[in-house]
Amino acid sequence: QGGNSGMVGGATPPADGSALLLSLRRMNAIRSLAPERAVAEAGVILETLHNGATSIGRRFPLTLGARGSATIGGLVSTNAGGTQVLRFGTMRSLVAGVEAVLPDGSIHDGLSGLKKDNRGYSLDQLLIGAEGTLGIVTAATLKLHPRPAAVMTALASLPRNARDNSGTSTVPNRVVGSR
Repeated sequence: QGGNSGMVGGATPPADGSALLLSLRRMNAIRSLAPERAVAEAGVILETLHNGATSIGRRFPLTLGARGSATIGGLVSTNAGGTQVLRFGTMRSLVAGVEAVLPDGSIHDGLSGLKKDNRGYSLDQLLIGAEGTLGIVTAATLKLHPRPAAVMTALASLPRNARDNSGTSTVPNRVVGSR
């Protein structure tokens, strides 16, 4: 169970008490923070990771409304997308390595974050999005990105009659703006 921030009821146990809940909230350390990568335990809150990355002039681009309660383990286990998904991809593209406890009790340590690892099956990629069915994610190596130099917001509006009766747009086919 991550931060209980999902909106589909996946973290809600059945009322009959037949489910086992496992909380990793106390595994909340950022083990390392470097310009290119951070290693965070499963219970680290997304906002805490954002603050850590900002403190070294970097950013972790995955963000969502529940950033104050969503945990890294839950985000990895569900392959979360967030508001920057079109630019940076889902959690799968932001994870460089995974540490997990497998069903037989062994520990998979894939935190090295090697860009090329051809030693066999990529357990890291199998664990991302598996929602705990193949193992319990206990930590992840995450890719950090440069912070933007500036952030701007734009609003574009069109008049109600932006199309004439022939269906042709009357709006100029250009964008005007400054940086």
